Amino acid sequence: ALPISLNFPPHAPPFLDFDGSASMGSGASSDAKSDAAKEIKDASVGDIKAALAALSDDDRKKIVEAISSAEGLQWKTQFIAMVFAGLKDVDAALPLVYEYKAGEVKSGLVPCCGVLGKATKLFPEAVEKDMKEKAVWFQMYNDQAAAMDEKLISKHTDWVLNTFVTHCIDNNYNSMTAPYIGACYHLQKPAVAGDHFYFYGSFKCKDADCAKKAQEILKAHGLETLEKEDGALRMIVIPPSSFDSIVPDEKDDVEVKYFKTFKTAADWDKHQETAYYKDCMTKVAELLNDPEKDTTAVLWFANAKTFAP
Repeated sequence: ALPISLNFPPHAPPFLDFDGSASMGSGASSDAKSDAAKEIKDASVGDIKAALAALSDDDRKKIVEAISSAEGLQWKTQFIAMVFAGLKDVDAALPLVYEYKAGEVKSGLVPCCGVLGKATKLFPEAVEKDMKEKAVWFQMYNDQAAAMDEKLISKHTDWVLNTFVTHCIDNNYNSMTAPYIGACYHLQKPAVAGDHFYFYGSFKCKDADCAKKAQEILKAHGLETLEKEDGALRMIVIPPSSFDSIVPDEKDDVEVKYFKTFKTAADWDKHQETAYYKDCMTKVAELLNDPEKDTTAVLWFANAKTFAP
């Protein structure tokens, strides 16, 4: 049986109660706060998951926001799976992806998903030709163990083969590729679900040492951007595949990938005018042999959606 404070229905435990009388709400006594903290500490992961499942989506968002606010902005090492999908009709297929990703973030194993859809701006020419009719999405995991969870993989396989495959080119799921599954660095503000603008870029550095320097430059830039810009929501830096990845099979130690998320395209436009954005791009360019040739992808997504608990 669950501890009494986690046993619902009918009532949420004090530390998860948002009716204005929660023991951790404003005006709560220090003793009540200590009691609530002890209840959380003593509860098992299963107990807490059961408690969260009994709450509304809005109440779960409040908990995520409270935790994120307490922690402050900080980079976390997580695990990401990227998907590039060749589809017969991207617009017709995306509602199924939205529905599935909205369910994934409620599993407790997927802290967020980004369904970017079809790129609205592409560079260079080879990327434009290859990606013009493809949809892009990603799912984030807390770690590799979560990404390899047997139930999650089985559910995803079932969804692809029995629900989604008819939207793939030639009804072949191989039109969906995973360019990267592996470790990443993730920085985000709390409660970032919604309709957003995404930028995706990738580039090849002069050598492995330059790739490490580029990652640190991007991470410092991400902190400054999210601290200074209300419209900046997230940044993901993906190290070269030789660092810690399952896919691709052929590893490299020079290509760095990254995502940026903004509330709107207008926020992205404003960001590009900042001195620190221009300074970051200049510093990164110095780590490439030829910035134009070594920029492997630039994609803008003006109609993206983010899913979070």
